[in-house]
Amino acid sequence: MISIVSPQKTDSNNLYSLSFSDIGEEGKGILLMHGLFDSKETWNWLIPHLNSYRLILPDLLGHGESSKILFSKTTHQTGLTPDLQSDCLKDLIVQLKLKNFILGGSSYGGGIALNTYLRHPEIRDQIKGIVILAAAGHSQSIPPYVRRMGGWLGKILQKPSIFRFCHKTGLLKRGVKRSVNRSFYDSRSIPDGFVNNIVKELSDIRLIEGYHLATRSLINFDLNIVRKKLSSVACPTLIIWGRQDQIIPAKSAISFANELPNAKIEWLDSCGHAPHIEKAKQTSEYIKKFALDCEKQ
Repeated sequence: MISIVSPQKTDSNNLYSLSFSDIGEEGKGILLMHGLFDSKETWNWLIPHLNSYRLILPDLLGHGESSKILFSKTTHQTGLTPDLQSDCLKDLIVQLKLKNFILGGSSYGGGIALNTYLRHPEIRDQIKGIVILAAAGHSQSIPPYVRRMGGWLGKILQKPSIFRFCHKTGLLKRGVKRSVNRSFYDSRSIPDGFVNNIVKELSDIRLIEGYHLATRSLINFDLNIVRKKLSSVACPTLIIWGRQDQIIPAKSAISFANELPNAKIEWLDSCGHAPHIEKAKQTSEYIKKFALDCEKQ
């Protein structure tokens, strides 16, 4: 793992400003978004293999450094919706004046990447390709643990006394460990200190609020709205999926490929829901080849 640059903000005066890292030289840009309950740090295992590219790595609203804001009353009512995430991402793209770049994401972040492309036609000409890794956004059911965080569990964990109790007794760490094990095919692929680092980040109760607001907005979100528009994605799409994914099954990759007009699947054997960590080198090779192919078009 390597350290990344100090995070920047899209606009420190904006209630919904995003924290992001911008690494590498100008040109050959790749913008990647993390999944639920994650942050831009998730790409640390991929960064060394993509060191010839400019990498823009945001924390989505309610996650990482982007969680450390006061959410409005309206947001508490509606949640941190995929559309709000996409609107903020579009603002970041415009602010950085990104052109001819690749847009992508893992899991929830992959769904946000597709939603951003579909929701904001004004930036489509700047996107030369989309990369989705084990992406959410098709018609799969929402996992029970996501529903719990968007419901009763997310609510009670925001109570300081309960939050402190779960930290001190190790209940929170146990839950994190279960979630991490579920995301990897081989537990030996889990990086040293991975679980402890997540628990350390979760010492900030504001993350729990962000997770709750993000997951709550998904419970009633109609995935068919996105799915029905997939045929309008004109740029090439690379789909990367672990064959042993227990979170979003491999059949979703096939469903995406059937509905995206210019899509290709790259399968990873002995790999779960985190290909950018569990199979970082192979994942990066697929991304680099895709980027080169996009440049030729």
